[in-house]
Amino acid sequence: MTNYNWSPTEDSEEYVEARERAIIYLVKYRRGNGTSGRIARHLKKYQFTNSTIEQVVTDLADEGYYSDLACARAVLRERRKGKAEGRLALQNRMLRLGINKEAIKIALNEEIESEECLVKEFFSFKKKREIAALRSQTIPDQAYYAQRNKLILSAQRRGFNVETAIVVLDHLLTE
Repeated sequence: MTNYNWSPTEDSEEYVEARERAIIYLVKYRRGNGTSGRIARHLKKYQFTNSTIEQVVTDLADEGYYSDLACARAVLRERRKGKAEGRLALQNRMLRLGINKEAIKIALNEEIESEECLVKEFFSFKKKREIAALRSQTIPDQAYYAQRNKLILSAQRRGFNVETAIVVLDHLLTE
């Protein structure tokens, strides 16, 4: 009987060694939090061929040794409240962690609320004192606008859209 799923690298010594190194890496260092990018980076250190690395990474994902989607969801859960970030910043963070683009796209589409909700969450948890100080001023002066601009820039540094940050901040200040 012919096995049509056979890959030329599956029975090779290189494949077996790469697979063992990847599993040891996952068990020893990642504790189940591996990503395809991290595993590939680890295997490249040992100068395995790209086709072997791709095959090992694919096989381990299929066998449930790691999940890029689970890691992407964990990043989204972690980056809430005071650690809130915009969609672009979250996407870049996940790419740096070695999560594949397809898993990032799926996780962002199912988890993320609207950008306005995230900006409001960021301001409410991280910039509570600054907003309270701005609300207490009855007549806006130069210091008011300087502080308001600082808040908007802090949201921008977290990856939020500036226009969205302005709208949300104005809404929070007039509540």
